[in-house]
Amino acid sequence: MAAFLSSPAFAQEPDVSPEGLAAAENLLEAMDYDELMARIVDGMVAKQRVQVRTMLEQSGEEISPQLIEDATEVIQRHSRDVIMGNLDELRIATAHIYAANLSAEDLERLAVLQADPVMKRFNAAMPAMMQDTLALTMALVIEAQPAMQSELMEVITRHLESPSN
Repeated sequence: MAAFLSSPAFAQEPDVSPEGLAAAENLLEAMDYDELMARIVDGMVAKQRVQVRTMLEQSGEEISPQLIEDATEVIQRHSRDVIMGNLDELRIATAHIYAANLSAEDLERLAVLQADPVMKRFNAAMPAMMQDTLALTMALVIEAQPAMQSELMEVITRHLESPSN
């Protein structure tokens, strides 16, 4: 994450006003960003068991339940560690992203809205909704992967067989 924050892409971000950045930071505080991220990570790692099983079963090999458990534990631990271990940097980056895309006034209004009971319920449901949406999109990507790989292999083969290579 430190590499991202020091990367040219982050450095070339449109100028964000100090007011916008402060408003974004206030919004993240009002959203209880750290707790929200912890819930997102918990939801993410809970779904990884199915993803790991599916990935291992696609290998065509006989898969032991213990291998699934061990692989899942490693993936979950690393996922949790990388996200939660970089939470300060993620918060900073997120504040910059918000400030680059919304006005300080909009961010301030969003921070006020966080006290509304509907927003509190929405924020509580957000991690699960995000996981469900991610699962849908990942299923589409996985389903389309064989066709993409086949086409990619054709392109690579054509390129390697080209006399201009």
